[in-house]
Amino acid sequence: MKNTAGVTISNLIVDATNNNARCSGELTGVSFHNASGTVSRNQLTIESAIQCNGYGLLAFSDNQQPQTVVVQNSDFRNNGYSSLAGVGTGLALNALNKFVTGGDNSQSGSAGIVYFSDAIGAAQGNTVTNESEVYGAPGAALSNSTAIAADCASATVTGNGITASQLGVYVGCTVSGHTGRSSTVTQNKILYTKIGDGIYVASAGNSITKNTVVASASSGIHLDTALGGINTPCREAVSPRRALAFSPAEQAARTLCRRILSTMSTFQPRRVQPCAPIF
Repeated sequence: MKNTAGVTISNLIVDATNNNARCSGELTGVSFHNASGTVSRNQLTIESAIQCNGYGLLAFSDNQQPQTVVVQNSDFRNNGYSSLAGVGTGLALNALNKFVTGGDNSQSGSAGIVYFSDAIGAAQGNTVTNESEVYGAPGAALSNSTAIAADCASATVTGNGITASQLGVYVGCTVSGHTGRSSTVTQNKILYTKIGDGIYVASAGNSITKNTVVASASSGIHLDTALGGINTPCREAVSPRRALAFSPAEQAARTLCRRILSTMSTFQPRRVQPCAPIF
């Protein structure tokens, strides 16, 4: 859907299991581009046999006009990169009462429900499980597969059940020019994180209250003062010696910068405008 309003999608099954795509594009089940609407009672499975990036549903705005997408009572299974993603200024994405599970082709840095680049919205009453990288070595905190993430965005994350993910909830922003974005994380139940924290807070201004975290592999709630104080510009020039001296937190922040810039600069598959080389 593009440049339209009032779209309703219901009772739709999208199943791209074992499609053998050759990563010529990011596989996407449903796309809202500068559009608004409601998605309910659907099942989306976007899986590639060779681990391409993919989205179950991608909603994005690049015209800065208000758009609202509501996704409710739907199943998202085994999506390659992100089951549900909202990106861009003007976009409000509300994810309500959904079941989201990772699976055979989860990417490093994948997320069940993710808000990027000044998007806003609510993730409420969802069950998110098994967002776990299943190949390659696990990375630093921000590159872990995450159940719900608000990266330089404002989201209310409430009443969700999260199990068996690498990282439970990530909120914060370390990219220059995205000040003033904050999120509320409350009344979530997070059980068993495989590598990272229950809740990872990367910058100031967020509200974290009344959550239950059990059997976290690292901290229950991690307030990362190292990342919170960086406000890292993506395009900084770095000498070879300085690059070799990056801390894990700085490396993770730069990885996130690249992912956000890549998403904001394209909104079309595989046309990536990366940050300037660091070496």
